[in-house]
Amino acid sequence: MNAPQQSQNSPAATNAARVGKIAHDFNNILTLVLGYGEKLVKVLPQDHPGHEFAREICRAARQGEQLSLELGSLAQSARAEGANSKQR
Repeated sequence: MNAPQQSQNSPAATNAARVGKIAHDFNNILTLVLGYGEKLVKVLPQDHPGHEFAREICRAARQGEQLSLELGSLAQSARAEGANSKQR
């Protein structure tokens, strides 16, 4: 978003855009964490002490992905609400 465009947006719309970007970036990081966690689950024998830790990493990354999706959805709703209020 360029400076003139940003100055026309309400603070709520600007914050919604920031939240959406943070949610997107966070989801990208979690994708890597989940990918490596899943790889560890596959390569570590089930009786290896790290196997359960790798499963926990995957579980936590999936929970984080859900949170990220909720944040992205919230940001999108806030942007849409801001756009609707501008049209009134």
